[in-house]
Amino acid sequence: MPKNFPDLHVVAETNELLLGHTFEDAVLVRKRNGEYLLEDDFYGDPSGGLIGPDNEWAVVVGEHLTVWHHNTGVSRIEDEHLRGIQALRLVGQTHVEFLVDPWGLRAAIWCLRPSDRTYVKVRDFLDYRDREYTE
Repeated sequence: MPKNFPDLHVVAETNELLLGHTFEDAVLVRKRNGEYLLEDDFYGDPSGGLIGPDNEWAVVVGEHLTVWHHNTGVSRIEDEHLRGIQALRLVGQTHVEFLVDPWGLRAAIWCLRPSDRTYVKVRDFLDYRDREYTE
């Protein structure tokens, strides 16, 4: 845990950027000068986040999706199909895949390109359908 942010739960960190949340409030900070690049509030704690390998973008997810890009700033994506993102992973250098509501009726894997904030459904995710929820 960084000393300047003692209550911050870190979800991603690089040599230049720090992404985390304090309860429902997410932040992306430039480490060298403490500049806040992204501030957003979520309904419930964010479930995860990623910083691009080149430090040009960051994504934080939960009840909605927020993207920061070094050229275009912060965008909040609130799409009913993307509600309840549970997990995400980097795909290559430029894309993020994320799992939406794996136990629900809208369970699916989606792919996002942070550079232009476009996203597409990859496939339905039926692996946990009719299974008991476990943490």
